[in-house]
Amino acid sequence: MVKKECSLVQNLLNAYINNSVSDDAEEIIKEHLEKCKDCNSIYMQMKNDNAQSKEQEVKRHKEYLKKFNKKLSLLKKIIIILLILILIIFVPFATKLIHNNYILDSAYNKLESMQNMNEYYAKREDILLYDYTSNFSSSCGITEYYYKNGKYKMVCYSKNDYENRYEVYGQEGSNEEIYVYYDSKKVSYRENDDLLVYQKGQVLESIYYNISQWYIPQNKLLDLFGTYETKVYNGRECYVIRKNSTDSKSLNYNECWIDKETMMNVRNVMNTQNENTQQYSDSKIYLEEKEISDIDVELPSNLNGFEVEK
Repeated sequence: MVKKECSLVQNLLNAYINNSVSDDAEEIIKEHLEKCKDCNSIYMQMKNDNAQSKEQEVKRHKEYLKKFNKKLSLLKKIIIILLILILIIFVPFATKLIHNNYILDSAYNKLESMQNMNEYYAKREDILLYDYTSNFSSSCGITEYYYKNGKYKMVCYSKNDYENRYEVYGQEGSNEEIYVYYDSKKVSYRENDDLLVYQKGQVLESIYYNISQWYIPQNKLLDLFGTYETKVYNGRECYVIRKNSTDSKSLNYNECWIDKETMMNVRNVMNTQNENTQQYSDSKIYLEEKEISDIDVELPSNLNGFEVEK
């Protein structure tokens, strides 16, 4: 009977050590251990082994946590370094994009506001240089635009030959234009379905070609990544947007100069060069909102001796 009782107690010792027996069983086992030296010896050994096992488990857990914390600390350092690198790279990049976007938006908004003017005078001077291998040629053409309340005049001439100019007169709502050629002494009446280019507002899109074209949505994103510099033109600081090449020494580029104060496009430069030819153009732009007289936009009354073609 005693051996049977010892067998039952020994089978329950592990549960007893882990406090996993009922209160009644715990009382019986406790009483048995007080009376039975053999079972008590086994109990003490199991209790000691269990304590050592728990101690080793705690030690292993601590070592694991220590290794985990080291890895976590290293990971944190790597993340911090990556974040710093991202900030170093991204912040200047984002700042540049925001700044470039501001320039493009401001210049285009300025163009849109100017298109609502009822009277203005604009002038564009185009210098063209050509170099076809060994031959060289150059020209300087000037175009002046007058607009007043639906009527317009365009005057085109060479910088050194104003007398041989030609003038174009027209009116909004009409597809007829009148050309006056002072070199050949002729007046020509023409019909044209694309006259908007010379009418209120649209003429400015023609003058400010770079801004109006570069702001097209599919082009704008690419323009934002262009090279933006600050240079002085006619004593005024300008933003210079350089396209097609980010290398300032490249022979192929397109530049748009925007006055910092007025945000107006005041100059456009384009240079292209290959093995056979080189072409350079420099367009200087001037715009003034001023009082235009009726005479400025009306066909001259004194055209005696001019041949009229209709």
